[in-house]
Amino acid sequence: MLVKSHGPARARFRRCAVAVLLTVAVAQAAPAATRSGEAGPGTWNSDDGRFSIGYQLAPPPRSAPGRLALVIGCHGNNGDANQLVGPMGEALERAMLRDQYLIIGLKSRGTGWTQEDAPTVEAFIRYALARWPIDPRRVYGIGYSGGSFFLNTFVPEHSELCAGAITWVGGRGEFPVDPAAADRGGLYWINGGQDTVITAAQWGPGAVAAIARGHPVIYREQRDLGHVSCVDPIMADATAWLDGLRNVRVAPDAADDAFLAGLAGEQGAPTLDRPATWARLLAIGGRPVLPAIALGLASAKATTRMNAATCCTRQIVDGATIAALAD
Repeated sequence: MLVKSHGPARARFRRCAVAVLLTVAVAQAAPAATRSGEAGPGTWNSDDGRFSIGYQLAPPPRSAPGRLALVIGCHGNNGDANQLVGPMGEALERAMLRDQYLIIGLKSRGTGWTQEDAPTVEAFIRYALARWPIDPRRVYGIGYSGGSFFLNTFVPEHSELCAGAITWVGGRGEFPVDPAAADRGGLYWINGGQDTVITAAQWGPGAVAAIARGHPVIYREQRDLGHVSCVDPIMADATAWLDGLRNVRVAPDAADDAFLAGLAGEQGAPTLDRPATWARLLAIGGRPVLPAIALGLASAKATTRMNAATCCTRQIVDGATIAALAD
């Protein structure tokens, strides 16, 4: 998807505060395992001594049941592990999502990121999945400048780990022709028309070509944007996109699979009338919940249809779901 913005962008996602869905507790936030005492800088060393990386850890400020989403931050050249932690946290706070996310900023070995850092970042993500209660379908990245160059390559090449990333004012080399392109990790890629460091004229065509080859890229070219990151309203839109994204290469766990199976057909119709059902569907997210959304949109009950419609504002949905929503 290509978006060229010539003024302040309007967010495509809106949260319906009055919907029945949002009258129930839908938080899927941090268990006590990520208590505030774990916050701050540190260095991770793998048990086998092969990998080492500095990090800045920002757990959710409040505890609630459920698994976490993880955002890995990759700084710009000459930046540090803390560079994107605060802005990402503030964006999630404004979206009322902060309690669901563990944010970890990473520090490259050199002044900037290179592909030699990729094995270390991969190993750290696997460590994080084992160390904290993270939903493996909700591992994301955010990058700035050189960190965006890194993530624009790392995420598609490690789609078994990463659902997607927000990448500010970066680029990458040519995307390959890939029959499985649509199932790669997604990118919300932003370049600025006033950026003289990473110019949109130089790097934008590569994003457009990636879209043409079927890669799940949203390319946003903002005419009045310089070499900056995490500015609203683009950041608000990108954060909503990130929150609705799930890793298509990682299946829901057995309990979620059983829950989804129970919603199929006529026997699942009464369950769709319960607001708590939609809270759980939001937590699962992604392609597996689309059949349930379709059943909800076709319900004879107005509240069920409203819950299904509201669920569409919090998910990445397909064309068939949009058509059913319009009906």
